[in-house]
Amino acid sequence: MPTLEEAIEVTREIKNVSPQSLHPHPINAKIYGQEGLCNRLVESIREGGIIEEIQVTDHYVVISGHRRLAAAIHLELETVPVCLRHDLDTEDKVVWALIEANRTQREKTLEQKVREIMEINERVKSLRAEVANRYGTSKLAEIATMEIDPKLVRTPGAKEVQDYIKEHNPSSNGANSSIAVVLNHYGMSEVHYKKARKAMNAIDAFVSKGKISEADDIRHAMNTKGMKAFDKVVDRLQGTTVKRNFISPSSLVKKSLDSFTEAIEHLPKDGDFYKRANLAVGIMKATKIELARMAVQRELAPATERIKNDSDPRSEDD
Repeated sequence: MPTLEEAIEVTREIKNVSPQSLHPHPINAKIYGQEGLCNRLVESIREGGIIEEIQVTDHYVVISGHRRLAAAIHLELETVPVCLRHDLDTEDKVVWALIEANRTQREKTLEQKVREIMEINERVKSLRAEVANRYGTSKLAEIATMEIDPKLVRTPGAKEVQDYIKEHNPSSNGANSSIAVVLNHYGMSEVHYKKARKAMNAIDAFVSKGKISEADDIRHAMNTKGMKAFDKVVDRLQGTTVKRNFISPSSLVKKSLDSFTEAIEHLPKDGDFYKRANLAVGIMKATKIELARMAVQRELAPATERIKNDSDPRSEDD
């Protein structure tokens, strides 16, 4: 029986091929976009060649090394070293291997990272739903360790997805949500993810309408600015407006005063708390009168609040 090292050797083959014979995988552009040349990588390859082989399928579709391939073509190299992955015999395995390779081997923008999360989350959700239907459990901690018959589960890359769930051990933090498990692995909060997802939905919507400039503005803000900053850019480009909506501070105090006055009626009338509460009521009444005076003399500026137009195409994440 072959050893693990021998088994791996059988599934992988190293050889040199023409860079023109290699083909980028479409999902790479979907997740990571059309990237320009990395000048630092180009210079590194010019000086020392390609050190780590480009991973490809038997059909010479690139799994890992799209940027190295672009640099090699730019430098007009005659051959590049590749690692043929004979173990990737289905499209599902190819896609999962591509995501995993890029997830661990490259620096990514926020947009690229969120698109990765979306791809992985869809597969985890699919496996979870199918296991719940076939085996009667939707608990990710149980799915991670159970025996799943691949003939009964049609989720793309089911075994790889199960291994991913097991690797990130949902039982350790009590998470039973697919997105919670994935986000925990990436170290991203659900609030941040939803903001970024909203921005990406806006990018895709503008691209579909041919509004490339607007999409690029959001993409730039998303990848270079903080969460609040890029969220404001999305709102501005999608038609969110700022409306003057003056709420009298004295009216706000009045509402609190009415509620507070009603509440203290339940206190014992002869107790210290009732006396202190009555003192607070007197202070609140005096505050309401002073705020009303300031409003009449225009010493208070109107408050503003953000509202969303009916035409706003934003959609919330599931």
